[in-house]
Amino acid sequence: IDEVLHNFFPEDCESDEQIRHDSLFNSTTANDPPFTLHEIDAVVCKLILKKSPGPDSVPNEVVKKFHQMYTHLLLKVFNSCLRLNTFPRCWKRARIILIPKNNDVRFPRLDNLRCISLLSSLGKCLEKLIVNKVTWHLHQNNYFNSSQFGFMPQKCTEDALMRLFEIILNGKKRKLFTTLVFLDIKGAFDNAWWPAILSLLRSANIPGNLFSIISSFLKDRTATLSLGHCSKERPLQKGCPQGSVSDLYSGISLSITYWTKFQLSLVVKR
Repeated sequence: IDEVLHNFFPEDCESDEQIRHDSLFNSTTANDPPFTLHEIDAVVCKLILKKSPGPDSVPNEVVKKFHQMYTHLLLKVFNSCLRLNTFPRCWKRARIILIPKNNDVRFPRLDNLRCISLLSSLGKCLEKLIVNKVTWHLHQNNYFNSSQFGFMPQKCTEDALMRLFEIILNGKKRKLFTTLVFLDIKGAFDNAWWPAILSLLRSANIPGNLFSIISSFLKDRTATLSLGHCSKERPLQKGCPQGSVSDLYSGISLSITYWTKFQLSLVVKR
């Protein structure tokens, strides 16, 4: 169990103390307005039924029915979290399940396992509400690059393929060679560094209450793995769990970092 947890949930060994120090300060940007009932309805409506629940054993069906019966109660709960800058600790506990990537079921290697975090449905609703607000803010302030297709609403793989087709076609018309380079970042989500995420979001001037609740979201997170009769809990120090809607935070942070601060150029010599 220790080996599995250490592999999928590594320790924070980053040495950039300046970024770590900067991440401790709150944002001074004005607060965002409270959540609206329309925002809550939109998030709850999209909950997928017959999904495995988190550690609280509350399935999406119950959350949907509860919201139908007590329409304004979730609105009060989520807005209280936003007002208090607090993401409840009970929603930050993950129950881990391991799924083999292929047919190697009996004795799979670690690199052939996919680690899925089962989280509270209510917690994921609050995550989605926060992500929607942050994404809207970044769009409004042009923090996304027009060439980005991953983690982007209303964009899909087909859009990226069409863009690639246009580049190849234009190169062919000009009698130029077109070279395509693929870059895969190993363990990108497992190693997403929380201080860097907070530092980048502050540099994007996101509203103060959103920054504070994201800071709370990234504190005191735990993951519990059970194998047979053994169970162990591990504090999380970095990374973004698969199964959380907040993998969008990693996407947002990677977007700002790699698209606005770095340029990749390829020089081909004949």
